[in-house]
Amino acid sequence: MSDYHTFSEHVGVKECAFDVYFEQVNQMVVNLDAQDFVKIQRIETDGNMGVYNMLKYNYGGLEMMDSMDDIIKSNPKKLNEYTQSKKFMGKDRDIDLRKLTKRARLRELSSIAKGMMAMRAALDNYFIRNDYYVNRIRVSIHEHPPTSGKIAINLFKNLQLDTNFVQTPWHNCVMYDSTEDKFLVNWKEKMYELCKNGQQILTATLCGYAYLLIKVRCLSDAISISSQLTLRFNEKANALQWNTNDNDSGIHDLITSECIANLHKQFALFG
Repeated sequence: MSDYHTFSEHVGVKECAFDVYFEQVNQMVVNLDAQDFVKIQRIETDGNMGVYNMLKYNYGGLEMMDSMDDIIKSNPKKLNEYTQSKKFMGKDRDIDLRKLTKRARLRELSSIAKGMMAMRAALDNYFIRNDYYVNRIRVSIHEHPPTSGKIAINLFKNLQLDTNFVQTPWHNCVMYDSTEDKFLVNWKEKMYELCKNGQQILTATLCGYAYLLIKVRCLSDAISISSQLTLRFNEKANALQWNTNDNDSGIHDLITSECIANLHKQFALFG
């Protein structure tokens, strides 16, 4: 179940975008033939209200927003939550906030943090009042400190690069390293920084969307692999399909045989 649209007005993404996101996640489940045991659910709304407005007006969000200044001043825990929220959202909304003056940026960041706190409380109220969700597991896609009362489970313990924090899908991506036959999870920028000795990264697609980063080792440092080779997951064949931009060359002319063997082992590579 996703609570994505709970914070839609504060994360810079309109709630209507959730419909596209929701359908694509459901399609991923179908593609994996996992619909028998994976159910993606929406938060049910009251009438024609969107989730954001329902939580804001029916579950205490607006009242919390109006009293947030007093709450922060009188409650040290809430002050700490506010400070951490500003720090987190400052990174998350960095690109949008850069466009503002320093004063406007600080004012907007404060508003975002307070709005997120209020909507988080409203969402908790929603779950408390609706017994339907009692036996569901609520999963978050970003890390929480232990003091928050939320337990972080490292789903990628054996896949992460050298970091001292729990890796989550938030701001991370998955890469298959065909040079070492292993999967890794980290920031996209970090993946590119660690390329060396002829290593380059391709983006494999599924249904036209970026799906998986794949690291390969090129036969020549002069090759820009992304301009010579494309990879896409073929749904009908349930395999990874390669294509080259030069009809006279194949994948064996571009990347090492070790990488090709590993790709074939993992994804049933064909061209």
